[in-house]
Amino acid sequence: MVVVCNNENENNRECEPILTDYAALFDNEHDSDCTFIVGPADGDTWRFPGHTQILSKNNVRLREMLRNMPPSRTIHINDVDKRGFECLLRCLYRQEINFLKVETALNALKTGFKYQCVLLVEKSVKYIDSCMNNTNVLDILIDIGLPIQNIREGDSDLAQIERFYHQLRHNCLIIIDKEASKVLENERFEDLTREQVEFILQRDSLQPAREYDCWRALERWLDRECKRLQVENTNSMKRKILGNTERVVRYSLMKKREFLAGPSRILTTTESDEVFRQIKNKERNLRNSPIGQPFPLSETSKKHRKSSNSSNNSTKVAANRIYDFCLTCLVCIFD
Repeated sequence: MVVVCNNENENNRECEPILTDYAALFDNEHDSDCTFIVGPADGDTWRFPGHTQILSKNNVRLREMLRNMPPSRTIHINDVDKRGFECLLRCLYRQEINFLKVETALNALKTGFKYQCVLLVEKSVKYIDSCMNNTNVLDILIDIGLPIQNIREGDSDLAQIERFYHQLRHNCLIIIDKEASKVLENERFEDLTREQVEFILQRDSLQPAREYDCWRALERWLDRECKRLQVENTNSMKRKILGNTERVVRYSLMKKREFLAGPSRILTTTESDEVFRQIKNKERNLRNSPIGQPFPLSETSKKHRKSSNSSNNSTKVAANRIYDFCLTCLVCIFD
């Protein structure tokens, strides 16, 4: 910290501290005038020294907390992860953040959301997006929640944060759609809420290798739900738990033997008869909505976007060639 004297009267000088290097003061006891104890009250906590001038200037939420600081000048924080709070301080002190794990970035993302730090949210989202794959995408979706209906407009901090969340969720769903069968095999599917299960399985753009994969995932979720509710794991109980959720699987897309081996054991006789009728008459409710483009949050999503564009262009070229060939044949026939 450098002290600069701004004086018009040499005999009555007023000296004002001017911070020239925030980064050097991160986690530094020098001139520290507040302390944060972060972590659960009855668990492992970390201590961070702070500087009210820096923190009050750079974060509205912390400014309010520091205004109401107790005489001990120690603030206890137990509603965010300690590593996440450390990342927040790094941002406010203009320190580099080098994430090594998605888990840490998710904790930082939640902290950035709570303290409305756009820079921390942006850094977290970009790292998470760069590491996203069919193995961890459900962990990420569970952590950030389902899409919200109305994104705020404008450039307020909260509006920018909501847009970053929306873009990350969107990219999660694209991976789930593209690699549905692998994602549905993941045991984390069993930890989803009913709302999340319905949201994923009812998507028209979901592309499982076969519809039976959707049923197998749903049945595993039902087994786990029986354990959570501490009820008997019977077919009748599963049907009761299933409720209207049974509609998210498109049974008419299954082969008859697949339906007999799985859903028919749990659905009622009336429901099974209706599915058999649909299979026989080939009344198929196809999953044929196109998969969207990912937001280019990182090099990973940019690559997927480029690959998708290339694939679409190849499809268009092939379609044009077929059209030209057919047109040529018609000309030859009627010539």
